[in-house]
Amino acid sequence: MDAHRKTPLTFFQQAILKPFKSDSNADIGDVFIALIYPEILIRDATGDYVIECRQDGFHAEADDFPLLNFLEMFPTICDSLIAESSALKRCYERYLADLQCL
Repeated sequence: MDAHRKTPLTFFQQAILKPFKSDSNADIGDVFIALIYPEILIRDATGDYVIECRQDGFHAEADDFPLLNFLEMFPTICDSLIAESSALKRCYERYLADLQCL
C-alpha cells in the first residue's frame, strides 16, 4: 500500500491539529466535529448535522473518547462525515488536490 495515498482517514489524520488528536472534538477549517457517542455532531456555517455512528461491540461515554482514535478504529465513518457537510467536503477536495492545503 502506498504510504502517501490520500484517503478520507488520512485527511482526518492530517487535518486534526496535534493538540486535538486526543480530544473528542476538533476543528477542521470552519467545521467543528464532536464525537458524542453514539453520534457525531458536525457544525458548519450551514447548520448542525448529526451522524449516527453506533458500532457493534463498542461503547464509550458521550464526549469521552478521542474522535481521531474512533475514526481510526472505524474508518468508513470518515466518508459519512465528508458527505454530510459541504464545508468538510470542500476541505477534503482541497486536500485531494494539494496535500499542502492543511
